Amino acid sequence: MTLKEKINADLFQAVKQRKEIERSTLRMLKAAILNREKEKRYRIAKGTMSVPKTEPAFLEKELVAKSE
Repeated sequence: MTLKEKINADLFQAVKQRKEIERSTLRMLKAAILNREKEKRYRIAKGTMSVPKTEPAFLEKELVAKSE
């Protein structure tokens, strides 16, 4: 379970159990994470932040050979 999934599950439980402070805190945390993700996507799209280039697990030739 990822951290975001855990936050969503905890938020769901807080809403069901009517825990206002916990619910409010988790919603703010979720919003902060979403805003940070948007900011990163914007920087990447704008070109001010470099995206780490990783090599693919399989080369195209290997994929073609395996599909045949």
